[in-house]
Amino acid sequence: MIEINHIYIRYTRVLLEDTQITIPDNKMVSLIGESGIGKTSLLYLIGLLNRADSRVDYVFNHHSIDLTNDKEKANFRRQYIGYVFQENNIFEYMTIKDNFEWLANLSGKNIE
Repeated sequence: MIEINHIYIRYTRVLLEDTQITIPDNKMVSLIGESGIGKTSLLYLIGLLNRADSRVDYVFNHHSIDLTNDKEKANFRRQYIGYVFQENNIFEYMTIKDNFEWLANLSGKNIE
């Protein structure tokens, strides 16, 4: 389970302020909303792809992640997080399954 507390996302205006999200194990979660309300920014935070405000608490299966430690975040991502960007970063000549298997292989993982 991923629990993130004290989320604060601001650009030209505040998008999320002292917000929380819990993503339970083995469940699918959708973020739905208008363009520009912070969905992608929140996904980048969940995926540990950006530097978060120091007040943010990120807990994965009861283990706190130090969001200011880039090495810890990279190790955690490599081990636990898969991410498909909204930009086209896949090989078009391969199936989606082949793309996932290729990327998993880069991380030393095996997809069944």
